[in-house]
Order: sequence, then C-alpha cells, then structure tokens
Amino acid sequence: MKQNYFLPTPETTRVVESPNSRKFRICCIVAMISLCVTLLAPWTHLQNVYTFSGYLDNISKPYYHIVEDDKFGMNSTFFKLHSSKVTHIPENFSISGSQVCAGGVPGVLFVVPSVASAASKQTRVDIRETWASAMYGNPSLQTSSTSTDASSTSTDASSTSTDASSTSTDASSTSTDTSSTSTSTDASLTSTRLAFFFGSSNLSEEEMQSLKNESDTFGDIVVGDFNDTYENLSLKMAVIITWVASRCPHVKAMVKVDMDTFVNVDILLNLIDQLPAEEHPSFVFGNLHNANHPEVMRTGVWSVTETLYPFEFYPKYVYGHSYVLSGPAVKLLAHSFPYFPIIPNEDAFVTGVMAVVLNITRFYHQSFADEAEINIVDRFDKNILTSALVDSETRWKLWDSLKKRKKKDYPA
Repeated sequence: MKQNYFLPTPETTRVVESPNSRKFRICCIVAMISLCVTLLAPWTHLQNVYTFSGYLDNISKPYYHIVEDDKFGMNSTFFKLHSSKVTHIPENFSISGSQVCAGGVPGVLFVVPSVASAASKQTRVDIRETWASAMYGNPSLQTSSTSTDASSTSTDASSTSTDASSTSTDASSTSTDTSSTSTSTDASLTSTRLAFFFGSSNLSEEEMQSLKNESDTFGDIVVGDFNDTYENLSLKMAVIITWVASRCPHVKAMVKVDMDTFVNVDILLNLIDQLPAEEHPSFVFGNLHNANHPEVMRTGVWSVTETLYPFEFYPKYVYGHSYVLSGPAVKLLAHSFPYFPIIPNEDAFVTGVMAVVLNITRFYHQSFADEAEINIVDRFDKNILTSALVDSETRWKLWDSLKKRKKKDYPA
C-alpha cells in the first residue's frame, strides 16, 4: 500500500531529544525572557511614575458628568463673540519660558498662577519637591536644556516682545507659527510639565532678577507684561491660555492649578483618559460649583458691574482651584478672548461664561478640590481625591503618604 506522507506514522511521531539540544532550547528560552524584561523596563518605569492600574478603584463612578444649564438668557446676544476685537490680550513676555515646551512636547501642561513674594517662592519650591516632582529631573530643569540655554531665553522685555508678538498674534495662526518650538508632535498624557506664571507690571528690579535666576535654575517661569493684581485674575488666565496655545500648541490638555492646591497626578491623568474626548474634543473638567445658579456679586472683592455682566447668575462653572482644559479648548479660547470682554472671577469667566459662548463641554467630578473639604489626608490615602486645598504642612503630609503608597505598590 502506498505510504501517505501527509499522515503521521510511528516513525515520524517519535522524536528523541538529545541532552545537548535540550540545554540549547532552555538557554534560548531564558535569553528570550531576559530580552523581554530589558525591553519592557522603560515602560515599567513609566507606569511607576504616572499610571497605576487600580488607582481609580476608589474614585466614585461614573468618572464624569456633563453640566446641563437651564439656559437662562443664554440665547441672548450677550453670549456671542463680537465681530471686532474688544479686549487686548498682552503678548509680550519679560521671561518667555521658551524652555517649557522645548526638547519634546508635553502631553499635559500644568499651569500655576503665582506671585513674586517670598512666601510664594517657598511654595514653588515645595510644589517642585512634592506633587510635581516627577516632572523635574536631575539637574532640576524640566528639559534637557542647560542653565545657559535657559538664561539666554530669559532676557529683557525688548528682546522677547518681538518674538512674542510674532508668535502670539492670534491663536488661529500661532499654532502653525510656533510649532517650531517643539521637536515632536507625539504628545502623550504621560508626558507632563509645569510652568509658573507672573505679571511684570508691579515687579521691582530685585523681584524680576530673582525670577530670572529661578528660571535659569528650573526652566519653569513665565512673566507676561501685564498688571498682576487680584482684579486681573481673569486677564492673567487669558494671557496664560494664549501663551499655551502659542508656545505649546500640541498639548492634549492644560491643567490650571492654584498655588494652594495639591494634585494627585496619577489619578488625574487616569481620569482625563476616561473622558470621551473624540465625541467632545473641546472640554473643561473640574469640580462643579455647588450652587445651581451661581450668584453674581455686585459688591465686595468679587463684584461685577451690571454693565459688564447684566445677568443675576453665572452659567454653571467648575471651581478654579484645579481644572483641565483640552488642547482644542485652549486654542479656541485663545482665539476668542480678544472678541469678548474680560469678566472678573476667573473660574466663572473661563469655565462658565466662555464655555457657554464657545459651546465647550463642561465635565465635572467631585474628586477635584472644593472649598468644603474634610478629612483630606484620610481621603487622599484612600485615593478618593484628585486634588485638594492645602497649607504647607498638609502638602507635605499628602506627599509623604503618596510616596509610601507608591513604594508599597511598586517597590524598587
């Protein structure tokens, strides 16, 4: 009978492995495992720094809600951009902060409005050494730029104003003009940087020199040429957003953080990743103000005149202590600010009024900071909070707790 060579026979199914070939096979397997471990090591490190699986386990679900207004007066022509420019957004910078987005594009840029007082300087040091420490390497610069590079970019206003005006004329064109400031467009949520922002109008020569020295050391200082007062917080935020759209046009998200706020960066990045960004590319994300109809104050430090804002209530908005703006929202806002009057109360203006004007989606989650927090340390220990209002002592308590948990979950 003819042998069928496509069917196994007793002679073909029995294979005898010599001792030498077995040793060789084992060595190959060991070598492959070793290679895999080597190749995965950088990714493992990245996970240690930024994304801990399970960190959202204790965060309340769903991970976001969408704000719905009752549309009071929002069909009014007030909530529309003017046809011509009505607001001047300063675009000159005494310290340009060009190194913040140099050497690669951050996926998420943390922006922190600051002032030049001695107490605030110490707070900046504490922020760099606590919740933002993963953004700083050794030496302390956030980028590969040397201190010489940093000092060369932090010159006087006359040398930077020309560059600023040529790159920040209007947000619709600046993303193209300034893309050369970034060496890559492959922005990732796990790539993060931070910048502190100031206005120069009230700074003494000594304070300006101190900020230049700080910029040389850390590469995270930006000083715009505007009057930095409490009444100008909305203008300051408009300057910051315009700067980000111009100098870091490829960021996926910008996170505004106040000086007195602590951020759990790992939880925040994971939460941002849960948002339906494809369906809602322009969004703001934070903790919703607890009033159904946030009242407009006509007297006191937060007062707004009826001429400037004629309504009794603001649209619903998120608290200004910490909130996220998507990259598309940053560009849209930067382009639109000149065509709308600046209204005091930065969070109500940016995340409420302008969100309605520009149809920016407002996401909210209760894990962001608010003004009525209790048991902050305990809630941070349980991974319940994304951010929290803190004093200096609490900031270090939260950081010590966070370090211990990271070491426990990801031992060296």
